[in-house]
Amino acid sequence: MISEGMCQLIWTGYFLWISYDAFYFVYFVIGLSAIAGILSLYLVESPRYLFGVEKYDECRAVLAKIAERNGVTDYQPCKFEEEMYVMVEETDLRVSGSTLPARTTTK
Repeated sequence: MISEGMCQLIWTGYFLWISYDAFYFVYFVIGLSAIAGILSLYLVESPRYLFGVEKYDECRAVLAKIAERNGVTDYQPCKFEEEMYVMVEETDLRVSGSTLPARTTTK
């Protein structure tokens, strides 16, 4: 979106100060930007991002929506092992009365 805006500014400046016949081009670029802005409202959040921030229910919903858009008829919602780890970890800490320690990740 930023690059589209910068291109629009550059070309608008070119047509305003160098070539004075720019109205159709400017209208075309504004129309493309409006279409891109409207279509961006229909994008779903990345399942990888939702998984990374531990929003597992939303991740399942997005995966189901993607499967539906791709025409998959026999989609089975997935179960995440990490979700079970987080649930058990939080339950153990609630029972013991401790606070949640910082999780370390290894790659």
